Amino acid sequence: MKISVIIPVYNVEKYIKKCLETVKEQTYKDIEVIIVNDGTKDNSQNIINEFVKKDSRFKSFIKENGGLSDARNYGTQKATGDYIIYLDSDDFWDLDLLERLVEQIDSNKEIPDLIYFPKRIITENEKFIKQENVPNISMETGENVISILRNLHITFETAWCYLINREFWNKNSFQFEKGKLHEDIGIMPIVLVQAQKVSVVNNSFYNYVQREGSITNNTNYQNLLKRLNDLLYFYDVYQEKLTKLNVRNKTKKILEEYIASGVLQKACFLKEKEFKEYKEKIKNRKVLSKIYCTSFRSIIKRIYYILKLYLLC
Repeated sequence: MKISVIIPVYNVEKYIKKCLETVKEQTYKDIEVIIVNDGTKDNSQNIINEFVKKDSRFKSFIKENGGLSDARNYGTQKATGDYIIYLDSDDFWDLDLLERLVEQIDSNKEIPDLIYFPKRIITENEKFIKQENVPNISMETGENVISILRNLHITFETAWCYLINREFWNKNSFQFEKGKLHEDIGIMPIVLVQAQKVSVVNNSFYNYVQREGSITNNTNYQNLLKRLNDLLYFYDVYQEKLTKLNVRNKTKKILEEYIASGVLQKACFLKEKEFKEYKEKIKNRKVLSKIYCTSFRSIIKRIYYILKLYLLC
């Protein structure tokens, strides 16, 4: 089976060579590599050109800057593989990752909609920080996988931790929302909950490089404001979509709490004026009520947010 690897690129000349090398050297070879230059302003394209010249599996596309979501959507439209997989251009893979994923597909009689695989977090100097320990799961519903991963306190919204059946993706008309930060949390839990055949593997890793200046690590105040408002936007989207989707009440509560935690956790980094405005938005949406007291951990979490939002800030 053919796998389409989709790599958006924007100003990552320091990292992209290693990223592309780990794709080129994958032990599984039946791939196409769709590299989307999203208006990069550095030397990244020259590095991409070297790979395109030497390996016919690599394809380069150049477009005006539209952000990560737009670049991923663009690459997905160009894909021809049976499966698609996303890779951020400042990260890299274990060299046997695709082989292990294909082995999982081959071991089942049915064709999976999604396969989830774990991440390893490292520094720019490749110093180990931590990695996920997930169970091997074969052909469960997405709802059951959500419950399992959440019980293990494992995040499941990152798009680059999935091998995705392209037919399943296109049939449901999934897309990343352009112009939003935290775009993964806006779509991947919804994708997962709609999947009926999901597997999880735990024998090869996505290497996530935690670096200075990344979207998720940026301390710029305007970026913080946008992140928080985008999370609130996705909170509203969840309320609408979960009402329409026929999901179990348990799953609905897990996803509501998942997005609510994201909305609440960074609120106290705001300055006084913005915090008061944001706090009012939280109150109007009854976000805190989505932290359900179903376990000792969730009770502590709710008390923590009450203290931070109403007493300590």
